[in-house]
Amino acid sequence: MKYLNTYDNTTVPVRSDTLLGVDNPGDPAWAVKQFTVENLDKALETVQAVTASTAATSVDLSVARNVVVTLQADTEITFSNVPYPASGRITLEQDVAGGWGVTWANEILWLNSTPTIGSAAFGRYVVRWWTDEDAQVYAEYAGDAFAGRTVTSSVVKIATKDGEAMVFLDDGTDLSSYAGTDSGDTPFKLTFTDSGGKTAMAYAGAAGGGETYDVELFDNAGLEDGIENWSAFDATISQDASVFRSGAYSVKVVASADQGRAYRVFADLSTGSLYNCSGYVKNVAGGQSRITFSSYISSPLFGDYSAAFQFSYVTFNATSSALIVRVVNKDLGGVAYGDDFSLKKFTDVAETGLHLISSPNGTTRNMASVETGFNPNAITEIDIERVE
Repeated sequence: MKYLNTYDNTTVPVRSDTLLGVDNPGDPAWAVKQFTVENLDKALETVQAVTASTAATSVDLSVARNVVVTLQADTEITFSNVPYPASGRITLEQDVAGGWGVTWANEILWLNSTPTIGSAAFGRYVVRWWTDEDAQVYAEYAGDAFAGRTVTSSVVKIATKDGEAMVFLDDGTDLSSYAGTDSGDTPFKLTFTDSGGKTAMAYAGAAGGGETYDVELFDNAGLEDGIENWSAFDATISQDASVFRSGAYSVKVVASADQGRAYRVFADLSTGSLYNCSGYVKNVAGGQSRITFSSYISSPLFGDYSAAFQFSYVTFNATSSALIVRVVNKDLGGVAYGDDFSLKKFTDVAETGLHLISSPNGTTRNMASVETGFNPNAITEIDIERVE
């Protein structure tokens, strides 16, 4: 006696030539059937992999009766070489993008209505099929088999402040396929892990409504009114009219030591809010120059920015006393210029991002939990788990 794993992971006994005990819930007349298994080994173990990358996808059921279809496009699925009596399952897997739709070419009789599968990236959706005394295919949507997904990324941008909780990925990765609503539907739980292993957690609300900001916080952004709010660190700084991006002035930095810089401190920011920081830097002498935004005056990162407009997204952290904006030159005697600065708080994220909700099927835009010491600017991983 052998045992056959069915679509729902239960087992039924089989002889070498006969499969017994096919249970078809929803139709008691088919509760127990006996039929020939033409290739027992194939029926027992084989899973056929099919990629649906075009508008039409053919599934040959003589290859295997259990099929995994990876969706890479909207597609219409057609069965060929349908065995009978027989049964199996079709697992539809969304790819990394998600959002693909499926229609069915065959005359399938559904136990209930024709299903509409989910759109979540890497989502898995199971359809169970069977035949009786002819090739007529019957089917039932068995449900969502999404097993979760881990997103590894260094560009996760998050607001953790109560009333503002939201997230997006700066590389354009689309999280909207996990969206629920802000009015009581949160299908996924998101757990964020930082580089130190600390975590924060929330539930997926609505997708972002489009990137929007609060008022500009950087007064005298073009240095037209002098540099009175700027300070020097291992550098001499001045207002300068020889190099600028717009207007007539910039801040000039002449480094008196390696990593000499001009900096400006913003202390009155909202802990947990997400900010968009930007500015222009031009290097004219010495080593590399750049603008950096963080909670530290020292330890800047460098890149070769001879003339560039730079952006940075920063969450004002509970461990920070201030946000420091710096124009830095790497080498002693180096000269850099900074101009056209901006600092604005996010009020919403792009359509590829998500609002975050504090409880399952809740409506409050808060985090559910934030571990002490969690660094929102150093997230390395998001674990996504279906919760409904």
